[in-house]
Formats: sequence, C-alpha cells, structure tokens
Amino acid sequence: MSVPNPAVLRQKLDSYVQNTLKLPKDSFTFVNSYRTASMRLTHFYLQQRIDGLDVSNGQININIRDNGEIKPNYNTFAKSDAPIRHWNIAGNAATTPSSVTFISARKALNAFADKAKLSLSKSIQIHEVSTPKSGESTPEPTDLSSFDLPSLDAFNDEKEEVSAQRTYLILKDGSVAPTWSLDVQLPRKHYQVHVDAMTGDVLQTSDLVSNGF
Repeated sequence: MSVPNPAVLRQKLDSYVQNTLKLPKDSFTFVNSYRTASMRLTHFYLQQRIDGLDVSNGQININIRDNGEIKPNYNTFAKSDAPIRHWNIAGNAATTPSSVTFISARKALNAFADKAKLSLSKSIQIHEVSTPKSGESTPEPTDLSSFDLPSLDAFNDEKEEVSAQRTYLILKDGSVAPTWSLDVQLPRKHYQVHVDAMTGDVLQTSDLVSNGF
C-alpha cells in the first residue's frame, strides 16, 4: 500500500473535528503529527485553547490509518460547559470582574519555591513566553520509528533559568483555572509547575529529573 497524501489525511482530520467533535476553530490548535510506517498509522495531536491561551492538560490524539479509517485515541479537553475562571485579558471584561487580581510570574515562582523548600537566587531571571498564534497548517507527517529522551546530563549544569507562560489548567472537578506555567531549570533540577494565577496555590508539579525525563 502506498504512503497516503498528507493533504488527504488532513482533510479527513478537519472533517472529523468539524462534523464529529464539533469543535469551534478558535478552541484548539494543531501541534504535531507523525507517521508510524510499521503500523500504517498517522498520529495527529490537538491542543485545547481558551482565550487564545493553551489549556496545558487539554489534548486530543486522533490516529488515521493509511486506508482512511479514523481511530480516536484520547480526549482530555475541558467540557464545553465547564466553569472557567478567565484570565483578565482583552475581550474578557464580561467574564472577569475588574476587582479580580492576578499574581505576577515572580510571585508564582516564589509560591512554588516556598512549597518545594527551594532556595532560589534573588537575581534569577524570569522569561515570559507568549503563546504562539494558531496556524492554519499542520507540519507534514514524518516517519517515526524511535526517538530519544534527553539524558540526565542535560540537567546537570549550573544554570538557573525560568520561563513563565499564561495558560489554563483543568482541575479535578472539571473546572478550568488560569495558571502560570513555569519551566524551572536549576542546577541538577528541572521542574514544570502550574500555579493558580488568582490564589497562588501550586496546582501541579513535575520533577523531570526524578521522573527520568
């Protein structure tokens, strides 16, 4: 069987997303696709967005066989009627009262450091990252037979770097919270953290070094 045309697969995917999942175009972005030749399967990944910001734990994986058969894998998008505490950004005046305040990325980092009992340098810089705009195209699928995870040596230098991005996070009760997503690289440590941008609560922490990533 010949390798399917990526444009044809994308048309099938677009039709499935629009007609079966019924997702509004501004509620997601395509983030990645690749083909596993041995399985004759192309994998597509969608990232949920609210107010143009990523929902960090809202993803959909849809697989399409070379014969055109669609095989949905998982869907962790927040439900359309989920309660949302919106970031106070342009266009949200009706959903975010002016009395609501949000903590800074610096305060979010301090909240994480306090909870994790980390001593951070006072001079540590925080780089705020903007969410890329949604694009109309998806990278063409490539064959993927194997991939390499970063070695622990990648985290063993003496650098201290923090990047912060405004995101959303789906909570256990199904509601959606505005969060600071922090990527914290310290000597021999590397954390990915989500801090509630309203309350300052540390909602989620991943220790990439201890977890072997």
